[in-house]
Amino acid sequence: MLSPPASLVDSLPPDHPSRQPVDEVVLETEADNAAALTFYSKMGFVREKRLHRFYLNGKDAYRLRLDLSVCRADLEDESAR
Repeated sequence: MLSPPASLVDSLPPDHPSRQPVDEVVLETEADNAAALTFYSKMGFVREKRLHRFYLNGKDAYRLRLDLSVCRADLEDESAR
């Protein structure tokens, strides 16, 4: 599971949202950025939707999603072995 650096978390107030676990990570990248799309794909992100004219320069983007609940389930399976 991904988590922020301990020094950052320690500096946050106890009720800060960053102290809470997350189930997913969502981001956007330009549709023609092959290097970014390859990198995120290798990290487990999946293309969720093409966003037409998403950027001010008129370029399209892809919304990418990483489901951390799947990652968490995989980790729990491995630790049970």
